[in-house]
Amino acid sequence: MGGLIVLAIAWIIIGIVVGALGWMIVRSNPPYGLRVEIGACVGIALLFGAGAWLEGGWMGFGGVGRLAYTMIFSVVGAVATLWFLRWWKRRRPASEG
Repeated sequence: MGGLIVLAIAWIIIGIVVGALGWMIVRSNPPYGLRVEIGACVGIALLFGAGAWLEGGWMGFGGVGRLAYTMIFSVVGAVATLWFLRWWKRRRPASEG
């Protein structure tokens, strides 16, 4: 169990770092590309996945149920992040900066 907590904490740290780097790139360079969107989505998916993994354990899910709970939250986080980045790109023209 201790190894899972360490893994989840590492997952959260990686998610925060990747998400923060993606956000800094988005803020400083509005005409960002697909790589930034993918990086931000992966970072958020890791962050949401780690949280869902821990929460699934606390709620008593085991095995496949915990994995499914984690996957659902990871996908929801990634899709929501992609939607937000696409919305942000439409909202701010490339000429702004």
